[in-house]
Amino acid sequence: MKKAILSLMIIFVFFLLTGGPDFAFANPDENDTQATLADVTWYFDSDGDGDGDPNNSTTNLTGNIFQWQLNSDDCDDTDASIFPGAPEIAGDGIDQDCDGKDATLALTWYLDADRDGFGDSTKSQSSSTKPLEYVADNTDCNDADASIFPGAPEIAGDGIDQDCDNIDTPSIFAGDLKSDLTRGVAPATIKFTAFIAQGTPPFTYDYEFGDGDTKPNGSKNESHTYLAKGTYTAIVSVTDTTGAIFKLSTTIFVTDSTDLDTNQDNLEMDVDQMTKATKADDVHGILLDAQNLIGKTLDSVRSADAALRQKHEGEIQTKAGNLIANTRTKLDDLIKDNPPTAEDLKNIRAGLKGVMSNMVKNGVPVLETTHDELELISDALYKATLDVVLANQNLTPAQIDEIKTDKTKSQAFFQSNPHLLDDVMEISGIQVDPKPDLDTVKVESIASNHGLTEKQTAELYNAVERTLDVTQKILALSTAALEKTIAEIAEELFNNYSTGITVATVTIDPATQNMLITFSDGTSISFSIKSISIVEDYMPKGLFEIPNGNRLGITDSYAIIFVPYPVFALDLIAEALKLGVDPVLTQDGALQIGTSSQSSLSMKIGWSYDKTNTFTSLTTSFSVVGGADPSAEAYSFLVTYDTGLSQLLPPAAMAIDSLSQMLDTLVPGGYTIDTDTGVITVGTLKLKPDYTFFSLTSIDYTAITAAGGSVINSLAFEFGDFNGNGLSDLKFYSDSPMGYQILWAVSN
Repeated sequence: MKKAILSLMIIFVFFLLTGGPDFAFANPDENDTQATLADVTWYFDSDGDGDGDPNNSTTNLTGNIFQWQLNSDDCDDTDASIFPGAPEIAGDGIDQDCDGKDATLALTWYLDADRDGFGDSTKSQSSSTKPLEYVADNTDCNDADASIFPGAPEIAGDGIDQDCDNIDTPSIFAGDLKSDLTRGVAPATIKFTAFIAQGTPPFTYDYEFGDGDTKPNGSKNESHTYLAKGTYTAIVSVTDTTGAIFKLSTTIFVTDSTDLDTNQDNLEMDVDQMTKATKADDVHGILLDAQNLIGKTLDSVRSADAALRQKHEGEIQTKAGNLIANTRTKLDDLIKDNPPTAEDLKNIRAGLKGVMSNMVKNGVPVLETTHDELELISDALYKATLDVVLANQNLTPAQIDEIKTDKTKSQAFFQSNPHLLDDVMEISGIQVDPKPDLDTVKVESIASNHGLTEKQTAELYNAVERTLDVTQKILALSTAALEKTIAEIAEELFNNYSTGITVATVTIDPATQNMLITFSDGTSISFSIKSISIVEDYMPKGLFEIPNGNRLGITDSYAIIFVPYPVFALDLIAEALKLGVDPVLTQDGALQIGTSSQSSLSMKIGWSYDKTNTFTSLTTSFSVVGGADPSAEAYSFLVTYDTGLSQLLPPAAMAIDSLSQMLDTLVPGGYTIDTDTGVITVGTLKLKPDYTFFSLTSIDYTAITAAGGSVINSLAFEFGDFNGNGLSDLKFYSDSPMGYQILWAVSN
């Protein structure tokens, strides 16, 4: 009504100004310089709601002039209830207020108090937009602990259900029911493989797929198609020859296109929500929710038809890029107005890692613009935390500021202080760390070649799956110059690593994806990738040896940590299992073997290996070289594969991260670890770890101090001649893992 009255008043004023219905100016001589009413465009208002139809206009009013309006804002001139500002009815498919969309129905959101990307089903609110600190997921079984959520790593036998499947994994490994996919779009066909580690063969397999279908008297390998969306627990009851029954299970999530579209809508809300974040904790929480949505969507469409897969991969490409761009803007604002702590920046970096890793592991290319934004975020993180890295380097504030702002001086400084590069990358690099899919057929083939039992085959799969975290492919970017595999980057970095020596061949193990490089002089090394990070160009380019024995390679866009690795990892583990031990390969290129509840062996994989042409054994074998004295520099285990390749397994500190932390505090940059001998050199002192690490339930720091030892944070050491050879050895205590290990003074 108000709009109609206003329009009437405007028409009336025009009548007064123009002198009557002729719509002419009183002074004809002024027609050249003053507009006439004929220059005004009017819009027909057929439904009488005060807003005109943009598709029905005139400059010559005739007939009922009160049906014309000066505005053209109506988006439906046949319905008086539809006009700009009209009350919107959410979810009816009609755009009542002419804003281009129908209002979204109020949705239910769940509090994510621990910021792990999973919400608490008991704490919710309704809103048409996603509130900060809330997510669409409601499956967290403990919203006070960020290490507990569906799919979290489970710690067997600790009484805690980390992965929210309502059970704590038994400490005694019974076996595993593996599936080629954990998510799919209905109808979803899933392939199952049952690995049994207990009982006496032969076995029978009875399947319950969780949707009402069963397969009695099945085989070790079965397939099943889920026709409807839902969460299903597949169970196989394995009966051995004595009648003992072992139940193995796994959870399968089946979705549909509607749920996938909802995931995309929620991801778009995260993109928008990032612009409204007010603190670092908000940024971290939004990134974790996005990581969860991206992971669920891409995991679900991996086996979907090409059109559906390409649709969702393309949308995620775009939205992830927008999210990263908004994160960069928000991070710049936070650093300027409300500087986040080092812990805040670490959490943001972890959130970005989750987003990127979920894309890369599913083969979704990262757009070049997104990659550029990540480089700039890396630069911002670097500058924001450099004070922490350089705190103990005897530099003036002016020198630190120079390193922050002058990339040439920054590169020169870190070129001279390579021991700090690892810290810099850990703080500022945006890590991309996907896990490969292990081929169960390959695992079973290796098991068969080594004559493993059913139980040992299950343990082989379990040992490899829980420790491997390597990847052959890095980022498939839209710029051809950046479309490189790790093998190509590794070849560039290792070329001319030693003067005059170049890379001859690069071989990738198809099962574990570790790499074997043979050089032009006939020598070779074997390694895997611990981490890949996107970095800005403030770090020097090249291949550097870092104190813990690993190598750090830096290119224009990436910083990659290479760690030594078994040439044939599956073969080594298979033979270790035949010896009755439980081997664990770590991400630092170490091999740990539990010998009892009180002790375990810890050894580092040597970088180099030798070829013995006369070797004729059909299996992998172990021996000891370098004499019988554990403190001798040459003392090590030696593994020889059936191909004649041999590789040293020298002893290593079990708590290598803790030991490095202590040494970094005591002698920053003043120590090295020789990966091929295990010897730790600190100035003129040479120490060689004993193979055995002794577990403790507590550490008496008071007693250590009273005995003349030293305590640094939660780490401690004491000196003594622990083997009676007249040399002063070191006993090192760590709190993670808790225990101690002797570091022998090298006797030769």
